[in-house]
Amino acid sequence: MNQQFLYSLAWIIIIAAMLLSFYAQSKVGRVYNQYFQIKNHKGITGKEVARQMLDRHGLYDVSIRVIPGYLTDNYDPKSKVMSLSEEVCNGNSISSIGVAAHETGHAIQHGEDYGLMKLRGAIAPVAVISSRIVFLILIAGIVMQMVSLTKIAVMLYFIILLFQLVTLPVEYDASRRALVNLEEMGYITQDEISPVQKVLGAAILTYLAATLATLGQFLRLLSISKRER
Repeated sequence: MNQQFLYSLAWIIIIAAMLLSFYAQSKVGRVYNQYFQIKNHKGITGKEVARQMLDRHGLYDVSIRVIPGYLTDNYDPKSKVMSLSEEVCNGNSISSIGVAAHETGHAIQHGEDYGLMKLRGAIAPVAVISSRIVFLILIAGIVMQMVSLTKIAVMLYFIILLFQLVTLPVEYDASRRALVNLEEMGYITQDEISPVQKVLGAAILTYLAATLATLGQFLRLLSISKRER
């Protein structure tokens, strides 16, 4: 593939990713804040939803804790700890139960040995290290005019891209599981399905934007490596 074409394509994707990221962040804030103001019909909290979903799937050893921050919610498969932000954990809004159910979806994935989640977990440590050293190696390769270092930088960034690509279906599946469980357990009415879908869908856009940005940077590095030959 032509080096100049790769470079131009990379910047088109990077700019598109930036625009999508701005839109996604705006939508997440707007949707989450809107539905944080609306209570679910049962008045049940995010923590209660998470605990009952976990118990339904036999995940009694998964603990739930409150952490500070806004939308800092996460599930750690190593420690089997679900961390929920104050507003999600103790709130009884549509957003609270949607976010809590999504994180519980990750716990269910872990409990069922969901293949893509295991793959993401295996890639994650390498991706973290790669993200810390990739640009140092790239700069060293350019300054020292060592094509081999530039190629290593490209390979490291590919690992980061692979991690992002695997993350997308993992997040989508967690949201799917969340919605299915919320419906089956009677936590949401027909009128609440659409709001919950909006809450779950908003976050997916941020992951898509991050993946596009990583793809753009990967193509840019690839074009630089071709130029260095």
